[in-house]
Amino acid sequence: MPHCGPRPKKTVNAFLMWINSAGRNYIRAMHPGISPQEVLMKGSEMWGAMVDEEKVVWQETARTAMADYKKKLEK
Repeated sequence: MPHCGPRPKKTVNAFLMWINSAGRNYIRAMHPGISPQEVLMKGSEMWGAMVDEEKVVWQETARTAMADYKKKLEK
């Protein structure tokens, strides 16, 4: 199949949406001066400790973004 232009950028998962929009700033405020790797480790711990009701917003956003990505891929 011929290449029909640039491939759309794949979306990120719910965890990365959360860490990029809210989690990173919160973690950096609570632990100033920690490395980017430590931010992700703390974020991963926090995400794992969250109840499902707290994750729903990010999971729904990720599902919607993935559906949009798949539609763009089909075009």
